[in-house]
Amino acid sequence: MRANYLLAIITIVVSAFFLVVAFQMPETNSTTTIGPMGWPIMILLFSLVMGVLLLLNTWLKGRKKTELIYNDIQSSDKNEVTKEKFHVKNRHFYILVSIAIYVLLLPILGFIIVTPFLFFFLAWLLGMGRLLKVAAITIVSNIVFVVLFIHLLGIPFPRGIGIFRSLSFLIY
Repeated sequence: MRANYLLAIITIVVSAFFLVVAFQMPETNSTTTIGPMGWPIMILLFSLVMGVLLLLNTWLKGRKKTELIYNDIQSSDKNEVTKEKFHVKNRHFYILVSIAIYVLLLPILGFIIVTPFLFFFLAWLLGMGRLLKVAAITIVSNIVFVVLFIHLLGIPFPRGIGIFRSLSFLIY
């Protein structure tokens, strides 16, 4: 608990410091929408928000823990139903193999085709939740990556070959 407080405070302080420095950077001409100054500011704002969320989450968990001490803990333990979690043995091996297959198929099939399959498989393997939730998160994250990297930053992704290349031109 104390480590979370320390990490949150360090993250907030460092992010705030470098955010101030990033806003003082001179602007440069760029062909992309965000530009060289926008990217560090986005990352630092995200880091600052995550530090604040960690601080709040740690504080709320600490309050709940102290409230549980004052309540009758034994009665709540008897009523709890244990829920088994999804677990696959040797997950690290399957993750390594899936990423290797992803790297091999990426230049052939392209980012748009291969990445959703990788995301879906990894989210399912790591027990992220129901299949509908995993599918929705996969689609949304793929759209976010395309918008962020291709449209805002101007970084091209592998398009694939043949019909997959043509399909990627229709999408982005």
